[in-house]
Amino acid sequence: MKKISISMAKGGVGKTSTAVNLSAALAKSGKRVLLVDCDPQQGNATLFLGHNPNGLKITIANVINALLDLGAPNFINEATIRQAENFDLLPANPKLEAIQNRLIAEKSSASIFSGETGIQPHEVLKAILGEVEEKYDYAVLDCPPSISMLSINALVAADSVLLPVEAHYECYEALVQTMDVINRIKMNWNPDLQIEGILLTKYQSRTRLCREVSDYTRNNFGTKVKVFEYAVPSSIRMAELSSVGVSIFEHSPDSEAALAYGKLAEGVMWNV
Repeated sequence: MKKISISMAKGGVGKTSTAVNLSAALAKSGKRVLLVDCDPQQGNATLFLGHNPNGLKITIANVINALLDLGAPNFINEATIRQAENFDLLPANPKLEAIQNRLIAEKSSASIFSGETGIQPHEVLKAILGEVEEKYDYAVLDCPPSISMLSINALVAADSVLLPVEAHYECYEALVQTMDVINRIKMNWNPDLQIEGILLTKYQSRTRLCREVSDYTRNNFGTKVKVFEYAVPSSIRMAELSSVGVSIFEHSPDSEAALAYGKLAEGVMWNV
């Protein structure tokens, strides 16, 4: 199972829409996909796909709690929701915020799992995904829009990280910050972590700003990191997705956004 974290230390850049639509594209290609919602605030991917996070009795929070309390990630099957053929969701709700606070406290006290398991607070998601290693071809982790214990967990668990960048200059501070965190993760906990690439999002080809940002990204980062050729356009169809609760392939399969996410999935599969 290849594990891909969708990460950027900034909100509103298209992380969740990228996580959902990449997962859907991989599933359409016949790959077995688990989308993991790691957002501790409101469960963005869960909400995006039409579920009421507060109405869910079992989520990833229960799975993590079981791991912390019992030493085994119970409730994974009970928590998982089938979205479509080959496409499952491990949902989140606001209870995940309390889990994150617990991980921070345990990290500070260095008391977590000092006994038989030896699992560290930054390895919790890695341990959980290890339980479903044979069940899926891909796990896509939708990270929170900040550098937190959950986003660190997702990067420690991942084989690669995909960086959505809104086609606007103000995103570059967050991009540099995120890449610095990735380097620190590689040095300390996950030396095999690779950068899948940079995906330009909310792109408007008719505006000079977007064209300048695209050129700037490719010139300044493209020599070290892959910048995907197809940018995800800004469109009404993309804006409608969170209100209809489906991927772009169900809502508007012939759109430019669907083409872009299909090409992204091809690139991801090529990198295996």
